[in-house]
Order: sequence, then C-alpha cells, then structure tokens
Amino acid sequence: MSTLQKTDILVLGATGFVGRLVVKFLNAHRERSTFTFTISARSKDKLETLSKELDLNAQVQVLLLDLEDIPSLEKAIKRSKVVINTVGPFWLHGTPVVRLCAQNGIHYVDITGEPVWIRKMIDKYDFLAHKTGAIILPSCGYDSIPSDLSVYLSVKSLKQKLGQDTQIGKSISVHQHRGGISFGTFSSVFSHFNDVTPKDRIAAMNPDYLSPTSRTARIPPRLVYSLPLPNSNRSIYGGIYIMGLTNQLNVYRTRGLYQICPSMKSTQYGLKFTYEEFYATSGRIRAFLLSSVLTIMALWLHKYAFARKLFKSLVVDRARGPQPEEMESGFLKLTNITESIPSNRQAKAKAKSVVRIQGDPGYLCTAECAIALLNPTTLTPLAQEGGLLTPVSALGDVLIQRLQDTGKFTFESDVISDS
Repeated sequence: MSTLQKTDILVLGATGFVGRLVVKFLNAHRERSTFTFTISARSKDKLETLSKELDLNAQVQVLLLDLEDIPSLEKAIKRSKVVINTVGPFWLHGTPVVRLCAQNGIHYVDITGEPVWIRKMIDKYDFLAHKTGAIILPSCGYDSIPSDLSVYLSVKSLKQKLGQDTQIGKSISVHQHRGGISFGTFSSVFSHFNDVTPKDRIAAMNPDYLSPTSRTARIPPRLVYSLPLPNSNRSIYGGIYIMGLTNQLNVYRTRGLYQICPSMKSTQYGLKFTYEEFYATSGRIRAFLLSSVLTIMALWLHKYAFARKLFKSLVVDRARGPQPEEMESGFLKLTNITESIPSNRQAKAKAKSVVRIQGDPGYLCTAECAIALLNPTTLTPLAQEGGLLTPVSALGDVLIQRLQDTGKFTFESDVISDS
C-alpha cells in the first residue's frame, strides 16, 4: 500500500457492500484494458482480503484512506480522473469529497438517495464545478437511473414521432422487481429523518426542490395508484414506493436542466411535464396496505425521536443487504407511460417505455457512469459545461448504450395507441 500514482478511477469505500460489487465489476469489465483503477478504504486488512478474494493484479493500486483525513483525501483525488464514492450516509461523509472534486476539476459519481444533501451540494458547489469543468453526478445507482431513463426514452420517442417542439404532459412509472433491499437504502431513509432538519424534509416535498426551474404542479401522493395499460383492459395497481420521492426529484432536475440548456431543445420536456411513480402490488388492497404502512412510518420517523431510534436498532443495524443468490435471481421491470400535450397541429399521443434489468442494477450503473466520464467529449452539451448534474442529463444515450452492453439491461420504447 504505497503512495497513490495517477489513476483513472478511484473507488472510495471499496470494502463496503456496494464498493466490493463495483470493484468486482470494474476488474472484470469488458473494457478493462482501457482504464486503471484504485481501491481505497480505512482498513488495511479488509483491503488485502478484498484484493485476494477478487484476485486483483498488481496494476490495481491499493490505498489506505480515511475520508476524514482531508489532506490525504485531496492528494488522492488530485491524482484521479473520476471518483466513485460509495461511502454513505452522504449527509455525514460525502460533502468533503464533492467539494474537493469540484475545486480540482475531477469528475465524481456516487450512489446517494439523499435529496436534501444533493440540494446542499447544488447550492455550494454547482457554480464551482462549472468553473473547473468537474462533472458531479449524484444518484448513479438504482436510485435514480432506471426511473430517469424510462422518462427520457418515452420523451425521445414522442419527439421523434411528433417533432422536436412537442410538449410533454403526464408521465408515470411503475416498479416491478424481485430482490433484497440494501443496507444503503435503509441507511439513507434513516439519515433523511435523523440528520436532516424538519424544515428541509418538508421543503424536499416540493417537486422542483432539485430543479433549476420552478413551474411544476404538485401531485399529492395517493394510497392506491393505477396505470392502465394501453391496448389492454388491464391495469397495474400499486402503492407508495419507498424511494419514489428521490427518483421523482431527480427526474424533475433532469427536466429542469434540459429546459435551461438552449442546445438541448430536442430533449426538453416542457414546463407542463409532471411525473409520479409507484411500486406494483397484486391488487388494490395490498396497494392500500403498503401505502398506509409507509405513510404511518414516515410520519412517526418525522415526528418522534424514539421512532427513529427503534427504526435504527430494528432495521438499519440489522440490514444485511441482498445475498449473492438473491442478486443473481433478482430482476427489475420498470414500465413508463408518458403523454404529449395536444396542440392545434397534433392530437395527444402516448409513449410506452420498458426498462428490464436482470440482477442487481445499482453497481453496474455506478461503474458505467464512471467509465463514461473518462471520455467527456462524447457526452451531452450539459456535461461539456460541467456542474452538478443528473446521470441522464449528463450521459444521455451514452449511458443507455453502456448499460445495454453489460448484457443485463434491455430498453424498449415506442409511441402507442389506445385503440
């Protein structure tokens, strides 16, 4: 474990649950010969164990690094092109990493699902990242790439069919998946209620909380959601999705970033765009029960300290994350229906997009985002300017292609009729 030499990708928290998966994926990546990467963590023993378990060769640098050691952290970041941060909760540990990347023009990705922390990072470091050219991409995991991509694909299909000036209206996505919930998800939920002020939690309910535009109509949450499937008598029913707020806010930020970028007119959703999503259940009753339980839990966590302590001891501290066999057998199907706004020249149309993923998608998304940032000239005009963006607004079609190339993702999108 010597002094860090120059490296393409620096993985922070490499010995944690997600960090190990990211390292394993990078080490076996189809383009492995085109980039170098370094693993880092606080424990020498855990780093050595990880290196042996994954049979990492000598070209993979191993760095003993504590995120609280700011001088050492800055030195490591300066010698990297892209930083992958898997150390959460990000409200507690992520700010110095974002600050140093923004200051030094180093690209950054993470797996956060903490919207209030993202808002703080936008306020503090978006302008600085613009000046240095750093591309800062929070939420490069299951939260919120599949949701954001499903909308992006539907909007793209509508505009290709109807024209670039087409304005987008209502959009709704439904999650259907099998697999365990990671420790990081529970940790993010706990941090949102324990570390964030009540004022900030309430502010985050505004759909434009992360967006540079502020014209979105509020859609109140429902206990029972439904998505009528076009060309069918069937509807999908469901309830509140535990990470739905984070996903919704990131989708709206993508919309807002497109809206203020003149060179991305072909991807602009318009100011009447609205988005919501839910988790599929087997019927209305289960949807009602799911939403009721999550609503009551959120209210108690918001109001009572003892409820937060109980949640931490019974849920967060006992969370083990999905086991390897659960991850391999897991899947996600995300269905999105997006409508255009009718005009004098064009009737309302709908696009349906389906994102299918085999296995756990989070670490794949994170790693592919990082590798994409090694070639910034291939990315969107927004990415060329730097700043704190969303993965979809920065990477666009490049991200879709990279995810397809993993063999784990398939994407479908087309304009449909209701007949």
